[in-house]
Amino acid sequence: MEVGTLILEAKGHDPLAEVKMAGARRWVAVVNQEGSFGLWDYAIIYQPTELNNAVRQSAEKLARMR
Repeated sequence: MEVGTLILEAKGHDPLAEVKMAGARRWVAVVNQEGSFGLWDYAIIYQPTELNNAVRQSAEKLARMR
């Protein structure tokens, strides 16, 4: 079952990461508020081992938003 769309960003070191994350989260909030594009979430990971947890948390969050 599809619960939404996840924008998952994999990053190494980026001194502007916080600014970019804030922008992405604002964009997701606006898209979700508009409502006609379904539900969206944004997550960022820095290590490949974080992938499964990020996807699971996003799926749970999106399911609660439905």
